[in-house]
Amino acid sequence: MAYTLNWADDGKTLLCLTIKGSLTWEQLYEAMDEMKVWAESVDHSVTTITDVRNVEQMPLVNVLKLKPAFSNKARNTQMAILVGLPTFQRAMVNAFMSLYKQMTGNLPVAFVETMEKAEALAAREIAK
Repeated sequence: MAYTLNWADDGKTLLCLTIKGSLTWEQLYEAMDEMKVWAESVDHSVTTITDVRNVEQMPLVNVLKLKPAFSNKARNTQMAILVGLPTFQRAMVNAFMSLYKQMTGNLPVAFVETMEKAEALAAREIAK
């Protein structure tokens, strides 16, 4: 499998999706669907971290391809953190989020370079 999903803490407030190697759009949608199921299995807010540092580049020139991935987010997701996303792809995600604010529920999305920064940001968010 091109991805793994796990809770990063005992309280199940931090859900981590790690993607490695090549991934098709369908596999990305599957991973996001699975992430939603896990997040909705708890009755409190969840921060998600998606680590794409070791992904072979997926073409994100078509921002509409992101729609199925983001349209199916869990209601209790309080923040999404993306680790290792290249600058151009960050711009595409930001464009998508601007286009589809109603669908994404104004979900805060943060971009960081390392897992350490992601975990620190998540800890601050969870503590709010």
